[in-house]
Amino acid sequence: MAVTYQRADARLADRVLAYYFADTAPAPRHRTSRPEPEVLAAALRAFLSLLVPLVLTAVTFLTGLRIADSRWPVLGITLATASAAVGALWYWRRHRRL
Repeated sequence: MAVTYQRADARLADRVLAYYFADTAPAPRHRTSRPEPEVLAAALRAFLSLLVPLVLTAVTFLTGLRIADSRWPVLGITLATASAAVGALWYWRRHRRL
C-alpha cells in the first residue's frame, strides 16, 4: 500500500508542477508499469496466508474427520487454528524486524 501511495504522490507532484509552473516545470520522471518486487512479494504472502486455511479445510473434508458425528466442529477448529497460526506468523514476522 505504501508503494501505491508513493506512486500516486509522485504522479500528483508531476501534475501540480505542470499546472502551476507550466513553462518552468521539470519533465515528468519516467515510470514503468511493471510491478515492483516488493508488491509481488506482498501479494504472494497474502495469497499463501489465504491458501493455508483453504488447504486445511479441503484436507478436513477429504479425510472425513468427525466429532460427535458431525464435520462442523472439526471444520470450526481447523479454521480457527489455521487463521490463528497465520495471524501469529504475520505478527511474529512484523515484530521480528522492529
